[in-house]
Amino acid sequence: RASSRAARERSRVARARLRRTSRASLLESARSFTRVVAAMRARVLFATAALAAAEALVLSPGVAETLRAGKVHRQPGFAPPRLVDDLRYDVEALKRLDLFAPAGSGLAGGP
Repeated sequence: RASSRAARERSRVARARLRRTSRASLLESARSFTRVVAAMRARVLFATAALAAAEALVLSPGVAETLRAGKVHRQPGFAPPRLVDDLRYDVEALKRLDLFAPAGSGLAGGP
């Protein structure tokens, strides 16, 4: 009887220790998860702010009014010079082959 009582006591102590460990482990997991979520939220907020700032830098103020008026807007530095040169080359090559013509859309596009 004494040995079975001692065995039950050891088992009870082990279960209590396991519960404490499990609770501590769960608490640490919850804290870790909270830190991860907070870090992700901070990254999302930073990315959102960076995108808003980048969007604001893409075009100059007043572009919408210029385009609504049917005028051409030129944005310095919008495209890299190499790309602009390549596009000009393509347009000239298409013109020489009679494969380039105005689209005919918009106010100044013609018939």
